[in-house]
This record gives sequence, C-alpha cells and structure tokens, in this order.
Amino acid sequence: FTGMRPSEIMRYRPEHWNRVDRVLTVLTGKGGRTRTIPLTAEGEAALRDLEALGAVGRFSTSTVHRAFRLALARLGITGIRPYDLRHSYGTAMYQVTGDTRIVKELLGHSTAAMTERYTLGHVPAYMQIAAARFQKLSNGTESSESAPATVRRPRQ
Repeated sequence: FTGMRPSEIMRYRPEHWNRVDRVLTVLTGKGGRTRTIPLTAEGEAALRDLEALGAVGRFSTSTVHRAFRLALARLGITGIRPYDLRHSYGTAMYQVTGDTRIVKELLGHSTAAMTERYTLGHVPAYMQIAAARFQKLSNGTESSESAPATVRRPRQ
C-alpha cells in the first residue's frame, strides 16, 4: 500500500506520518535521503495496525521475512517475498499513471533504469483495447462501423 522497501518499513516511526496531510516521510537509508509519499486509506490502516501491534521500531530483516512467510502460510500462499509487494505497487502505479517519472519518485529510485523493471512487459490499456477490437473485427463479431476509426494513445 506504500511501495516502501522492507528496510524502510523497519525504520518507520510514528512521527514520520503526517496524519493531517496524509503523507509519510520515508527514510531511505541510501545516502541519508528522504522522500515523501502520499498515503491511501489502506496505507494508513496498515500503519495504524503496525502501531497497534507495537511493531514499530528497529527489528531484524529475518524477523520480517519469517513473519511474512508465516502469515502467507496461514493463507496457503507460497512463493512471494516481502519485496514482491513493492514490485506490485510499482507496477500498479505505472498502470494507473503511465508515467515512469511518478513511479520513480514514489519508489525512491535514483535512476529511471531502476524503475523500468516495473514498466517493461506492461501492455498499456489503450493497446489492449485496440487488440480486443481488432480481434472482434477479424472474427466478424463487430462491424467496422461500430468500432472507432482510431484508438488514441493517452497524452503523457
């Protein structure tokens, strides 16, 4: 819900959360840099849960991974790492915005090349719509008159 690195979550402190503006100051640990990210309602709920459980403060990476694996095992899910949640967030943000610059800033990447792993292989929605319409036309299930002449690429 935040796109934070597991190490950033481990450094979270309640004073990093501006509840009025609904933003979080993230301490990256990379060169002492910080970034500010907007919080969704789900992100705020996750932070409240962390605080309610007393799970705020410095703890080990192995503890995070073990707790994550146990939680997934209870749900019958395997093969997912904590970092996969960050990748899912990055991919979803790219699908929503179509803008690698925004995703780069939200994830705290220093270069666009780092962000490309979230965008490579992604087929934009306008291309999916065009392919679906082409398929209908080629199957004869849609007439060329009912399909728009063009499917426009969204402005960047």
